[in-house]
Amino acid sequence: MEFPMPLTASSRRDFLSHGVRLTAAGSLMMAGMSTAARPDTQPVSSTPPPAVAHYQLLNVRLEEGFERDGAEIVATRTALYDITIKEGKFSAIRAAGQARQPALPQWDASGALLLPRTRDMHIHLDKTFYGGPWQAPRPRQGKTIMDMIAREQVLIPQLLPTSQARAEALIGLLQSKGSTEARSHCNIIQSVA
Repeated sequence: MEFPMPLTASSRRDFLSHGVRLTAAGSLMMAGMSTAARPDTQPVSSTPPPAVAHYQLLNVRLEEGFERDGAEIVATRTALYDITIKEGKFSAIRAAGQARQPALPQWDASGALLLPRTRDMHIHLDKTFYGGPWQAPRPRQGKTIMDMIAREQVLIPQLLPTSQARAEALIGLLQSKGSTEARSHCNIIQSVA
């Protein structure tokens, strides 16, 4: 993977600010859709839903309950629905084909399972190795916060030249897997910032 322009120490604040804006933009995405097991092998369309305030998602798979064998859950019951979205909220959920509104923009989910959004509440965009060569985790030299701070005073300057590209790639990965919100922690080190 090639990284764009190297990041200078003076632009670290810009990088962190940019990462926050990208994360905020990702939180505006609606719930992710995952492909449920289907008898057909047709790929699910990757076309996003219409960029309008009022539209319908057709043939969306929703979970309805569980199938049990005694007390044990052995399967999930699902069915297809059409969902009407108005101003970012569900305004109607009906069995597929029962209440379609041809006047509205429509997007066919092709049986994809609608899942709630996922949130990653503890990531470190400034310390990610994602997108670079694989590295095994190193054992900590001690277990105190001061030991970790000393390690990161060496590590963060080494990561700085590619940290913006790596952080953007990590945000892209999170969004592609359905995460719509992420909370990043970062170190502010006077010698680097």
